[in-house]
Amino acid sequence: MVDDSTREWFRRFLRYEPEVRLYLRRFLTEPADISDVVQESYARLLLLSETQRERIRSPSAFMFTTARNAAIDLLPIWRSEERRVGKECR
Repeated sequence: MVDDSTREWFRRFLRYEPEVRLYLRRFLTEPADISDVVQESYARLLLLSETQRERIRSPSAFMFTTARNAAIDLLPIWRSEERRVGKECR
């Protein structure tokens, strides 16, 4: 369960979602992949400790960096899935 202070803190990041989605379109072509990265970014934000949250000075910069890192982390998984699907189709 998310408490009220976490909910309020998290709202600071929600307003950047449209811009983050546009940013991700530069290197991700599938809308589903972009949505996956956005959701992964939100999950990562919610896992931060109170101390880590207090250190964030620029929510927009942190959100963009988190999304970029999530995309980088997910790319190898997507590539391995593409190879597996490609083999199944042969």
